[in-house]
Amino acid sequence: MEKLRAGKAARVGDLTLIPLFRVQMDCIEQPGFFWLNGIAEPFAVVILEAEGTSAVGIDAEELEIETLLKHIPDLDSAIEYWTTTTA
Repeated sequence: MEKLRAGKAARVGDLTLIPLFRVQMDCIEQPGFFWLNGIAEPFAVVILEAEGTSAVGIDAEELEIETLLKHIPDLDSAIEYWTTTTA
């Protein structure tokens, strides 16, 4: 099972950065045996600044915010919260 999630935002000067993670969980169950494995891998960061909102992948490629909003639960509310909250 793989999901995309937003991490805890951080303020850096006039910027707010929201890290984005790919979270994967796997499990195997057999008689007398249960194996669980999980990994959270960063894949992008959302950048909030006075000029607007943008997203950049870890390979420095620009990502579409609208696409991320469709696939990441609560990213829209995180962006709204951090664009309306003062330091």
